[in-house]
Amino acid sequence: MSPLANTVTYLLSLGTLVANFGLAILIILIFLDKRANKKGKSLHVYYDHLKRNALLLGLVSIIVATIGSLFYSEIANLPPCSLCWIQRILMFPQIVIIGFALYYESHRAVRLSAILSVLGIMFAGYHAYLQYGFGEGHLLCNLFGGISCSQRYFLEFGYITMPIMSLTIFVLLLLLTTFVHIPKDKLPKI
Repeated sequence: MSPLANTVTYLLSLGTLVANFGLAILIILIFLDKRANKKGKSLHVYYDHLKRNALLLGLVSIIVATIGSLFYSEIANLPPCSLCWIQRILMFPQIVIIGFALYYESHRAVRLSAILSVLGIMFAGYHAYLQYGFGEGHLLCNLFGGISCSQRYFLEFGYITMPIMSLTIFVLLLLLTTFVHIPKDKLPKI
């Protein structure tokens, strides 16, 4: 890869690493809040702040992911495999869907994003499974022809590959859209 591609890969991988830590903290907060509720305490302020900004965070995240994906294929000249194409089909429209949901405060659009994210998690998880050498994806990998789905272009921080970046963004979008759907009365009370 070129020096520019290496720099972009490092920055996107660093962002993925930060997002993975953020997801872990979010899951821990959810667990801690359930335990705190039993003791009469709550993390309601954090949930309320996250709920207000979830779609904006999701929109920024999906824009960065889409630009990164297009960078790899159009500027770094790394051809996408069949599973990459499927993940792009599930990712790219989410800019419009989440943008629409943010602008019009539409919960129906948020549901569509959640459905696409669940499908994206399945395909990205399978793709990561193949890239770590656990199987061969003959049927899906030959869907559009081209390169092998198990080919890795890079491995950053010991685990981050393109499918892991994709998996991270889909999990992030799913959690963020889930927060938008939590009714106010279901949020923990202070």
